[in-house]
Amino acid sequence: MAPADLWGNAFHLLTPRELRWGRRRGRRCSEMAGAYRLDSLGCSGIMSSGIKDQLLRMYEENASDIFITAGKTPCIRRNTVLERLDVPPFTAEQIDEFRREVLLEPSEKLFEQNGSFDAGITFDSGQRYRVNFLLQQGVPALVSRLVPSGALEFDALNIPRTVARFAEAPRGLVLVVGAAGSGKSTTMAAVLNHINTNFSKHIVTIEDPIEFVHKDKKSFITQREVGVDTSSFGDALRHVVRESPDVIFIGEMRDLDTMQT
Repeated sequence: MAPADLWGNAFHLLTPRELRWGRRRGRRCSEMAGAYRLDSLGCSGIMSSGIKDQLLRMYEENASDIFITAGKTPCIRRNTVLERLDVPPFTAEQIDEFRREVLLEPSEKLFEQNGSFDAGITFDSGQRYRVNFLLQQGVPALVSRLVPSGALEFDALNIPRTVARFAEAPRGLVLVVGAAGSGKSTTMAAVLNHINTNFSKHIVTIEDPIEFVHKDKKSFITQREVGVDTSSFGDALRHVVRESPDVIFIGEMRDLDTMQT
């Protein structure tokens, strides 16, 4: 479903009030989205090349998602249609190796406890992906979505220009709701980009994981990741008022603690 289709679902009025450098296995990386942003050496040196190649292939073939499960032929989603790739199935060992190279050790432990974990990956060539690692029928799998740049414009997404008034309101609460895949994250990325482009504000985002990465324009951007920069949405919200925010973006309101805070 295109982002513009969101308006047929629901958009309720409300308006709002980077990276630690680490080292792992001797390779330079920066922590982000429960994962690592690998430099050019890291991408060629530690990522399982076959899976990395298929992620890059998504971008080249204009696909939105890729589905990889041990023992199954990988599929991509292009224009809402699933297509099988002409590559052999990946083994459980290959998928496990890829996940362990991407996740921080605490994140890997959470995966082992819960059987799933969300992460973000950025290649030096600029492509960014949201990845969900999971188990299915006892074997490892992953589903990855290509994430566009955070510099999204309303017109390019066919989002009504009237939405700009939500971003321009001096105060209030905005809820963007809709079914999975209806364009909520993309719409909010466009709203944040509009504020960032036109206003001098401190924008604080709390996300799990960080999807769209925003660069400072007129505004100053602080993006916090649950599990990496803060323990939970609720904990981040309890402290955010001390961070002098003008705009607060909450990626999800999935529990009572977040809503109450």
